[in-house]
Amino acid sequence: MALTPIIPVIFDQDELVVAICRGATPEGHTGLAFFDESNGLIVCHLVDHRALRLDAARPEWLIQRLGLGPLIGKQLVAYAREVVKWASQLNNIDYGVDFLAARGSFLAGGEYVPPLGEPGLTCASFVVEVLRGMQVELVDERTWKPTLYNADWQESVADIFARRAAAAEVQNRFHDARVCRARVAAISKPLTGLRLMPTEVIGAASMGRPAWPVTFEDVQPAAQNVRDRLAVV
Repeated sequence: MALTPIIPVIFDQDELVVAICRGATPEGHTGLAFFDESNGLIVCHLVDHRALRLDAARPEWLIQRLGLGPLIGKQLVAYAREVVKWASQLNNIDYGVDFLAARGSFLAGGEYVPPLGEPGLTCASFVVEVLRGMQVELVDERTWKPTLYNADWQESVADIFARRAAAAEVQNRFHDARVCRARVAAISKPLTGLRLMPTEVIGAASMGRPAWPVTFEDVQPAAQNVRDRLAVV
């Protein structure tokens, strides 16, 4: 199944798909797309510390269908709606880079209850953990390895938060500035865990159910295909 634009819509209201768009780094930015009962077709994505967004589908998003069939698709959509409901009420999804520690972040009812000591999620681990909450295992995290992308991403994201902090200080938004500075400090610490890339999530999804959970080595060619596609969007 190929990576395709989200518009025109090629899936129905009982299907959940993974989505990606260009981001601040070549790895892109990922989320989940589905039909919301109130808002129509949306992309649900974690954009920042305690900032889960529900955005109307826009042409810059590309989607990867999971091919799980209508019954599982309907269950996934229902579960994603519960995740959104809980997250909207509690606003408690922190931002953190170690996707190994994040395993099991969502309970069967859609509630976000991070494992003890787990610092939070990224856009990529949010997608993987929501799917894991419904017993869909995209990746075999035991096989993951550190890469140069991890270090590059860490530096890039720390710089983004530092610039946000500086802008907030200029505008006298001191609380926002403190939050951003705290994120810089957290992200700039030596990486003790591993970060899952958005391109790896989409690459894993593209390999299909028989290949899941995919290993780090097996997903790299598919992830590179996604990087190449994002480069020309």
